[in-house]
Amino acid sequence: MKNIVLSCLMIAASAFTVCGQEAKLLKVQRNGLSLVINPVNGIFKINHALNQRVWTSMPYHKVAFKKVEVVGENQLRMFLHDSTSNNEFSSLITLESDSSISFLLDMPEKAGKIDQLIFPPAISTNYEDGALVFCYRSGGINLKQSDTSFPVKRMMVYDNIGLDMPWIGVYDAIKGDGMM
Repeated sequence: MKNIVLSCLMIAASAFTVCGQEAKLLKVQRNGLSLVINPVNGIFKINHALNQRVWTSMPYHKVAFKKVEVVGENQLRMFLHDSTSNNEFSSLITLESDSSISFLLDMPEKAGKIDQLIFPPAISTNYEDGALVFCYRSGGINLKQSDTSFPVKRMMVYDNIGLDMPWIGVYDAIKGDGMM
């Protein structure tokens, strides 16, 4: 993979209307990567100019978006509420120098438990030759997006001795980009 880019929603206009009033979209960019976010509902898009890929965030589920602010030339901070754990948390979103995006989560209550957090929200894009990669119980799997033969059930990212590779990724073999 040339670049692993965690990314998201294309918003065509620079403003949108809420209750009859126009609101400004927030935008940060770095090295051909831009993130545009709707400050009212937190839905965002990430556009990568090099490969012309656009990722779209889906609506939030079980996480209530509260607000967003620009905190640096290439950073945004989102404030959210997780209804599953009833915890408040924030996410510092950074456009990194290597053309990737990171989501760093922070909670005021450091001893608090986050269980089954659904953040960042599901992200959508159009892969020409996409695949899902993950480590299922100590065995690596590279599953084509069109393959429906893999059994649909809860995926485990651990083996008998603990977490081995607690992540999943998707990528496009044509453009060599993806997210994890």
